[in-house]
Amino acid sequence: MKGRMTMMRGSMRLGALVLFLAALGFPLSAPADPIVYLDPDSTTVAVSDSFDVRLMINDEFDTFSNFQVVLRFDPNVVELSGVDEGSLYVSSGYQTFFHVEEESLGSWEIFEVIFPFSSFVLAPGELAVIHFRALAEGETPIEFLSEVVMDIDRVEIHPIGSVDGHVTVAPTVGVEGAEAGPIGWSVGAPFPNPTRGSASIRLARPIDARSGDCRLSVYDARGRLVREIDLPAGAGPADLVWDGRGVGAAQVPSGVYFFRLETPEETVRRKVVLIR
Repeated sequence: MKGRMTMMRGSMRLGALVLFLAALGFPLSAPADPIVYLDPDSTTVAVSDSFDVRLMINDEFDTFSNFQVVLRFDPNVVELSGVDEGSLYVSSGYQTFFHVEEESLGSWEIFEVIFPFSSFVLAPGELAVIHFRALAEGETPIEFLSEVVMDIDRVEIHPIGSVDGHVTVAPTVGVEGAEAGPIGWSVGAPFPNPTRGSASIRLARPIDARSGDCRLSVYDARGRLVREIDLPAGAGPADLVWDGRGVGAAQVPSGVYFFRLETPEETVRRKVVLIR
């Protein structure tokens, strides 16, 4: 009896403490885990459409430094056409090393390292922008196979959660009897970026496109023309490839280069980093 009375008084004191903390504004539930996720988490597109998905980090993180994720999707449904560095790192003011690599068919590693050792970025925000192109009708998840985020001391943060994405590719709707194809020009991002040699840029074009309609010019950081590449003949998607060489097939040095792509509809500029 005495033991039960003691337990009851202890429970009452605990209950009073909980109410007191709540009145002071302290959270009563456990904090959420820090997560990385995709935005949007669900996308519906048509065959041949290009679309972007942002890799994000939530506000349960404080400061952090480096990250690494591995994503997997069905390569028969969508293809990865490029990845750009996210705004958190672009605006950090620190030196960074951003790398993208295909580990296996449909499985890609994305990671970023920030320098010097004491540097950091502040959550929440954008880690990377991933460019996709829809290949065929169907559905595919974009799954996180692994995710690593490090604190300012370059120690891995635990636990880390993730939220997968999903893509639905619907059939292309057109006029009966008309030839299928894109109705306008669409320019992707350079890939891989950074590159140790060649970089390509994916171009979608209308069915009536001509070889002289488009030209890719490569410039160095001082604005000097390095190379010009003509559009391959034919219609439909095409990859314009720069092999990291200038006029006369001479290798150009490491540095920042700019692609200038002129189409009948617009002039597009893209940046690519070459690392020897």
